Amino acid sequence: MMKEVERKLFNILSNILDVKSFDVNISMENNSNWDSLKHVQILSAIEKNFGIEIKFKDSISFVNLVIFFKTIYPN
Repeated sequence: MMKEVERKLFNILSNILDVKSFDVNISMENNSNWDSLKHVQILSAIEKNFGIEIKFKDSISFVNLVIFFKTIYPN
């Protein structure tokens, strides 16, 4: 299950941010393509692909792959 979550997250990020290789450290700080519009697109894609709802107040803290992963796969 965890590998499937990783694969889906990477597919989302690679499609939206044009990332070519998996890097668990990808974040808004170290990827120049990750701007506010891309952030909304990422959030929307994650909600759709994982069947979850991300509240606006929580979305502000979603600035890297690790936070996304911990939210989707908390255990």
